[in-house]
Amino acid sequence: MQAFDAAHCIALTGVPRSGTTLACTLLNAGADVVALAEPLSPHTWPLPRADRLAWVLSEFVRMRMRCLEQGSAPTRQRQGRRVDNFFRDEQGRRIWDAEVAELPLGKPLSTDFVLAIKHNAAFLALLPELTRWLPVVAVVRNPLRVLASWNSIDLPVSQGYLPVAEQTDDALRAALAAHTDVHDRQLVAMDWCFAAIARARDTCAVVRYETMVADGGRDLSTRCGVPSSGAPVATPRQVHDPLQRHAANTIRMFARRLLDAPGAWRVFYSEADVLALLPEA
Repeated sequence: MQAFDAAHCIALTGVPRSGTTLACTLLNAGADVVALAEPLSPHTWPLPRADRLAWVLSEFVRMRMRCLEQGSAPTRQRQGRRVDNFFRDEQGRRIWDAEVAELPLGKPLSTDFVLAIKHNAAFLALLPELTRWLPVVAVVRNPLRVLASWNSIDLPVSQGYLPVAEQTDDALRAALAAHTDVHDRQLVAMDWCFAAIARARDTCAVVRYETMVADGGRDLSTRCGVPSSGAPVATPRQVHDPLQRHAANTIRMFARRLLDAPGAWRVFYSEADVLALLPEA
């Protein structure tokens, strides 16, 4: 088996619904870069933490070989096409519509190509160890938009749970179990995500969603150490604003909960950033 090559691997992670799938789309537009969206099934990962880390590193090796030898790799897709958002709109609802399948890469690769693998909560739970072994890029987003997104979809995080991370982090599991209110659990889950990135920010690269959209991924590419594709970010799906799915009083409630409690999101965003998104009275 090919040896693990950290110089050409990137663990891509971030707060759930922060734009990590869009980051994969932007990276895939570049030459000699492959970004796979959740190709591994975290529920099948070994349970002991040390074993999980070793398994993830071995999967980077296996995926690199697969890309070079087969010219294809597993990634989340919809009807044979990569997507920049795992949800689609259907009669005013956000429906999950993205399954892992083998897809052709559609471009030649050198033996030095860069492989990015994206997993959010699963990689966040392993951040301290991952950053010692390979480059890590983490995406953050304005917490008010994250909270609005969590409350407009049907995923465990919508109920304030992070099952994959809870498998690795007993303290997180206990903290979430201590709350019966969904919104309280969501704040705990959000704080855990931002705190994991905040603790690792000296050893990983942090990319803001807002910057990624504004500059078409140039900052993202720089932090990943790859040439920018210059791909524009302009389609409605890519710039979808989850705040538009909620009434003004609901958005104000989300903001009040964020601002009334301490939160690690404050490492990356100010209260003014949250207040700027509030609808006019």
